[in-house]
Amino acid sequence: FFSISAMGKRRKRPQKRAALHDAGYHNALLEATYRMNPSLIPQMQWEAFRSALLQPLPTTFRLSCADQAESSAIVSALNDVWGPFVERADASWGGLGDGGSAQGGDDTSGCAPPSALAGAEEPGAAALQGLVPKLTQIPYYCPRQSAWRLEIPRHVLRRPGPQKAFHEFLMMETEHGGLSRQEEASMVPALVADIQPWCKILDMCASPGSKTLQLLDLLWDSAGNASCSRIEQPSSTSLPTGYVVANDSNFDRCSLLITRTRRLIQCTPHLVVTSHDAGVMPMLRDQLSHVVQYDRVLCDVPCSGDGTLRKDICVWSHWTPALAFQRHTVQRRILMRAMHLVAVGGLVVYSTCSMNPVEDEAVVLSCLRGRAEFTLVDVSSKLEGLWWSSGVQDWTVTDSRGATYSSWQEVPQDAAQSEGLLESMFPLGGAEPPHQPLDRCVRLLPHVSHTGGFFVAVLQKTHASDTDLKEARKRKLREEYYARVPQDLPSGDASSAGAASTDVPTTVPMNLSSSEHFVLVPTEIMDHIRRFYGIDESICNEQFCCRASDHRMQSIHMVSAEVSAMMRANPKLRVLAVGTRVLQLHSERNYRWTQEGIDVLWQALDGSRFVSLTEACLRLVL
Repeated sequence: FFSISAMGKRRKRPQKRAALHDAGYHNALLEATYRMNPSLIPQMQWEAFRSALLQPLPTTFRLSCADQAESSAIVSALNDVWGPFVERADASWGGLGDGGSAQGGDDTSGCAPPSALAGAEEPGAAALQGLVPKLTQIPYYCPRQSAWRLEIPRHVLRRPGPQKAFHEFLMMETEHGGLSRQEEASMVPALVADIQPWCKILDMCASPGSKTLQLLDLLWDSAGNASCSRIEQPSSTSLPTGYVVANDSNFDRCSLLITRTRRLIQCTPHLVVTSHDAGVMPMLRDQLSHVVQYDRVLCDVPCSGDGTLRKDICVWSHWTPALAFQRHTVQRRILMRAMHLVAVGGLVVYSTCSMNPVEDEAVVLSCLRGRAEFTLVDVSSKLEGLWWSSGVQDWTVTDSRGATYSSWQEVPQDAAQSEGLLESMFPLGGAEPPHQPLDRCVRLLPHVSHTGGFFVAVLQKTHASDTDLKEARKRKLREEYYARVPQDLPSGDASSAGAASTDVPTTVPMNLSSSEHFVLVPTEIMDHIRRFYGIDESICNEQFCCRASDHRMQSIHMVSAEVSAMMRANPKLRVLAVGTRVLQLHSERNYRWTQEGIDVLWQALDGSRFVSLTEACLRLVL
């Protein structure tokens, strides 16, 4: 028999807790890998490192810069209401100080701590004893007062008790787009990317979207919109001219990315979500087929994830050295493609949530070999107030049998084949490579930074490569050709060409790679909408598009002028989502504004459709 109350609900699969209990919070190979690398974890710091891995992460979140009025209100609430509220917290906060179980944690993996490890036997619970709740700003994050840390783990906030009110506040503001819950270490890659308002930004492995939201926030803030709100919209001159291309190869992960980015309404006209293999990400081109390179490329690559040990205890049982070996080649592929896509003077930010040098320094060093146009950037000035360790120049590699090698020459041939070891995983391979200042890389370690494990390296392209110079010569030849064409046309051909130009189809494909490509809204429809609502001429028709599969054009999206030009010049880009949905079909040829459309465009309306309400009428409406 089936319970009616259970019908329609997916049953939760039982967690494999027995294996975790047998292993406990130990992994012999993982500990051997790091103990054999004193350059990573000095012997005198080992106990502090091991102890930090057993402590839960604090709760961290970041405020949105898109609406300064709302952001200021949240800051005031944090300082005046929630700060004192947290300071008054005691052991009643979900069992703080009483050795309560940490079961029911909010790890991103969805794997809760095993019940067999509950109580006093659970290291996570022991770490909670004596923990003092404290709400503070993250000092090095810019804009100031935009990032906050609460010295209480997320799973404690979810428990019944006085802290539940603060958890509900965070959930409500997250849903409204006022803040984003994001691990502190995860904020560093976008922070050191030096985002400017004109930057064309590529997030190569974007899902689940926390870094994409941060990039959009920083792009918006860099254009001088920090003083603007939804009530006081920015002028067209203060809008950023750059955009963010958020890419992920997995369609389901892209869906999650799209859902999260919709919360940042004002910034989404500058966002394009694509789905390509990051290792073969297409090159952008302009209207004349010239190559267009990105100013900033973020590569937060897939990794073994051993830096997430503090929030995902499943890593303790699942981690093996083979995970790093398997991902090393993929990581090199993605980073090398990023270096090909970035413009001269641009930055490539490479990051992983791994502490393993096979996935970190080894990838960076092997990609820099023979690439004299790139150099590692010192970002220490952007992280003042954050404790971190420098990248290492030497390391050893431990295989799944526990054997340790300090150079490629020491690896037996059978071990190389069976373990998947490569020369690029070692600091020195064959001939002495050119020196690279790997100490400019940033290592965030749990016992040093009070975060999860993380690695960040920033590469700058200082001059053009041979490939860039060849493309520049092609560009010059094309420009010379197009400059001659109008003069060489006979008068008859010129007139016919002019006649043909007026016969351009109203539905111009913006993306031809799938059935879900976007097209421009026909001119007659946009002219009708423009006349009816009185849309300002500063917003051009080319900024409005819809899905080609939406034959009735029920939803119209708006993008920035720069995004529109980019999409029309790159029809083979596999676009899944773009811009902000601003108009919805109400009846035949009649469109109504969506709520997010009003937020984005209301100041561009002439006011002919505005209605003034008295207080009495407003009370009736509410």
